[in-house]
Amino acid sequence: MRAIAAASLLDAQPMCADCWNKPFCGISPVSTYVREGDLFGQRPRCFECKEHMAVARTLFALLANESDRETTGIFERWTTGTGRHR
Repeated sequence: MRAIAAASLLDAQPMCADCWNKPFCGISPVSTYVREGDLFGQRPRCFECKEHMAVARTLFALLANESDRETTGIFERWTTGTGRHR
């Protein structure tokens, strides 16, 4: 049980501790164990990590484009719970 708890703390993961995406990440050590036979695995090489990083990069790229009013409105609704719903 302690090993599962330790594997779920990204601050304890050498490759995850300094990752810019850490606050948005949620990789399961149980899934890693099922796939790789190791609770810790090679997180940056696993499918979930690659997927989370791609989604985060896409969202941040969209956020950086302030001229896209429709996307900006969607993000405002997501983050504030207000705005016009269609």
